[in-house]
Amino acid sequence: MQTVATAKPQARLRGEGLTEWLVIGLVVLALIVGWVLKASIQGQTATFASEALSVRYPVDWLLGKDKETLFTVTDPDSLSTFKTTFSARVEPLGEVEEQEYVFKVEGVDASVKPLGEVTGLNAAANRLVMRRNKELKEYNALSVEATTLMDQEALSVEYAYVDSPKAGWATAPSLPVVVQAVDTVTVKGDQVYVFTYAADANLFVQEKGTLATILASVRLK
Repeated sequence: MQTVATAKPQARLRGEGLTEWLVIGLVVLALIVGWVLKASIQGQTATFASEALSVRYPVDWLLGKDKETLFTVTDPDSLSTFKTTFSARVEPLGEVEEQEYVFKVEGVDASVKPLGEVTGLNAAANRLVMRRNKELKEYNALSVEATTLMDQEALSVEYAYVDSPKAGWATAPSLPVVVQAVDTVTVKGDQVYVFTYAADANLFVQEKGTLATILASVRLK
């Protein structure tokens, strides 16, 4: 009787040990499958197309839209409560007036100088800088540089501001985040195209390659 009583716990222990190893094996397998799936979609893109433009973006980014933009995509895997975002907006150029060109915005970094002769592109960029200064908390223009988009003239306006994103569900607050962003502005006909890339300032530099890839895919119609 003693021999039988001893054998049962040992058999039970062996069975429990096999179960634990089976669970561990399944977890490892699930991790490997997840890694393979993630690796398989890296580099893949989805396409947004409208009557105004088309653009490709990372396939695992989330597509959205609000009243201010034509479209917005967000990286859900950003290592910050502020999620890296790319957006596009199209607006009419309107009249370009000489006095509107005066580049003097209170609070804007004095190192940012007027952009040269009065043109539709310069006027559009100046209006955008003034709008950002009013709308964004602790707005600070960092640089304005000439660039190209689809082989046509564009301006790149880099700036920083403070945002207070929500962490998790509902209205759970989080610490304020310093956001670094760049507006790429170009004019085609009587339309102004503004492409905005924004990220946590601690991640901005390492993610600029993604911005370059997205901008290279832009096609204006």
